[in-house]
Amino acid sequence: MYEDYRVIKLAKNNIQEFIVKKSLNRLKLFMDGYKLGIYCVANFSNQGKEKEEELELAKIKSKEYDEFVTYIENKLGRDFHTVSISLFNHLDDYYKDKKISFDRFLEFYDEFLEQNKEVSEVKIEKYQKAYYMLLGKSSNEQLFRNFYTLLSSMKKRIYMYIGMDSHLEHLKIYFEGIIFSINELSQTGIIFNPNFELFIRDKFDFKGNEDFFKIIKYMYESEEEALFKFFEHLEEFEKKFGELLIVPNKK
Repeated sequence: MYEDYRVIKLAKNNIQEFIVKKSLNRLKLFMDGYKLGIYCVANFSNQGKEKEEELELAKIKSKEYDEFVTYIENKLGRDFHTVSISLFNHLDDYYKDKKISFDRFLEFYDEFLEQNKEVSEVKIEKYQKAYYMLLGKSSNEQLFRNFYTLLSSMKKRIYMYIGMDSHLEHLKIYFEGIIFSINELSQTGIIFNPNFELFIRDKFDFKGNEDFFKIIKYMYESEEEALFKFFEHLEEFEKKFGELLIVPNKK
């Protein structure tokens, strides 16, 4: 849980930019995307001690999460330790209002950290950096390969990544987390190729100001169709014009 602190704080302070509105589901999508971005940056060739340390940190993370859930249970007098239901879903169900459950989660999280003062913000950032860098950084070429492998897997199992009843707006939040994570960890300045949006605008002769996620959504009858067509358009663009991720030229 402590390693999530900076990501939660980031989303909290930039709601409009990353998750648009207060929602634990949206926060989770951004957090999950951020963590998945680590996969794109990581070099999985390290073995031995680094792998052992990685597993040990995973155990610590699991223990911290259980402590946090127990803390909320004690505050609310309710059992939230259910494998099939996430803590976020429990809180949404408890408060019956997504904005309230979002605010309460952040309050509980701040309180929990305050009561564990030995984990200062500085230590949290060091812990996070150490965790992410255990595997080492990949080259840009490897990063791109990892990203395309991820896209291929997401296309086949999209609901496994972003949840059932999800749509393009949710996928956009997920991608925001992935791209932000890639940039923060690789420090490459990588962006999603802006020509893809031009490609979508030309393809549908769309004249409005909306981004490509909204354009694709408008062009199809159902959210489900738009979601899967998005990946088809990505593949079409890649075959015709090249990379989906680019590193802008620095003057």
